[in-house]
Amino acid sequence: MPVIPILAVGRDRGELNFLRLALSLQGVELTIAKNGADGLARAFACQPRAILVGLDTDQALTLVRRLRAESATARTPVLLMARAGQEAEVCAGLELGAMGTLSMPIDEEQAWQRVREALAWKLPAGRERIVGAGPVMLDVDTRTVLRPSLREPLTPCEFEILRWLVTPAGRSYTRRQLVAADRAAFPPASAERSVDVHIASLRRKLGAAGERIETVRSVGYRFATPVGVVSNRP
Repeated sequence: MPVIPILAVGRDRGELNFLRLALSLQGVELTIAKNGADGLARAFACQPRAILVGLDTDQALTLVRRLRAESATARTPVLLMARAGQEAEVCAGLELGAMGTLSMPIDEEQAWQRVREALAWKLPAGRERIVGAGPVMLDVDTRTVLRPSLREPLTPCEFEILRWLVTPAGRSYTRRQLVAADRAAFPPASAERSVDVHIASLRRKLGAAGERIETVRSVGYRFATPVGVVSNRP
């Protein structure tokens, strides 16, 4: 089994050592960095498949911004390691380009699931007409849902929110990001919480497929797919 290099940046050495042991059973080689500067240097040196950034790290959000700005790491998936009460920092990190979160303290099963999603995740190469994930497929040009079959059409806002959620799937979005999904249909003055109304409608209209839209508590939403299906292609 080939070794999977992953980088973790954080201050809680005990948690990170536990995470390293848990992931080693899955073929992951976890490199640990103690701060943002060390993390950035190690990211360039070891070319990790994914990067975990603890929100307890000094200037954690600055690190996320730098990772997204540098060509060597711009497309590397970033997960935020967050504790309860850090929802504001999570929102800021997602808006800077992180793809999701890993809850602390570490739960071994959840940690591996999130890491697997990160390893399968990729940014779309460019604008594509047909996008989707799992049971959902959209035609962006005609703004229609190809699957599943719907009894009731989506509104323009609902379509754009769903398009964001599935391209790429597995990524968490804040409510503020989803408010901006379609400015023409969703004016900037709209309250962020109005996204919840559109999500509820989407879940209803999509039926069983709507169950894939998961709530990220106090943050926003994500579209979950089985590992191996995470893609922006049908």
